[in-house]
Amino acid sequence: MDDLRKANGCENSGWRTTCNVGFRPGVVLDPFADAGTTLIVAARLGRDSIGIELNPSYVELIRKKLASL
Repeated sequence: MDDLRKANGCENSGWRTTCNVGFRPGVVLDPFADAGTTLIVAARLGRDSIGIELNPSYVELIRKKLASL
């Protein structure tokens, strides 16, 4: 998570921006949360988020990552 870099005031995780929604409030939905990267970036940006993940191992990993923020 320390590899996230800021560029032009936007959080950058190395992926190309696919959706730039500037209005608030807004909720980020990640229907395939996997390791939780989208949820972590949303939390760092102060956005509410909902992640859906079926794999219990990934769910536990996401919980640990979010708790450490």
